[in-house]
Amino acid sequence: MKPQAYTRLLQRVQLQSLLLDALEAEVRREVFDPTVQPRVQVDLSDRVVFPDEEHFEVLSTLTFVARIRRRVWVRVRLRFRARYTLPSPQAPEAFFQIFRETSARLHVWPYFREALSNTLVRIGLPPFPLPLYIPQETNGQT
Repeated sequence: MKPQAYTRLLQRVQLQSLLLDALEAEVRREVFDPTVQPRVQVDLSDRVVFPDEEHFEVLSTLTFVARIRRRVWVRVRLRFRARYTLPSPQAPEAFFQIFRETSARLHVWPYFREALSNTLVRIGLPPFPLPLYIPQETNGQT
């Protein structure tokens, strides 16, 4: 999709809501060993759905896992739903793919960072500083 065509469609998109759909947290305190540095994995995935003829939604899931000696110590999974106005009934699939990989992630990422930090503190752990932005699906690479 040409940048000009994407920009024209993007100008017609409005964020309607950004909601937390699910939060799951688990800590196995018996796994903790202060002499071992935890191995952290952060996975990000998202997909576009069309709930009606006037809107589209990006469902984004972040999974944070900290392991000590290959055993899961902490696991947090967060799922957000960002709802947008549909820019055009004829918007091409390429528009939604680009939007999901760029704009939607910029909208949702700060909410992931804040929710993860708060959740870790609530279960008695120090907050884990995520980077300011992860620009693509991570598949465990962060």
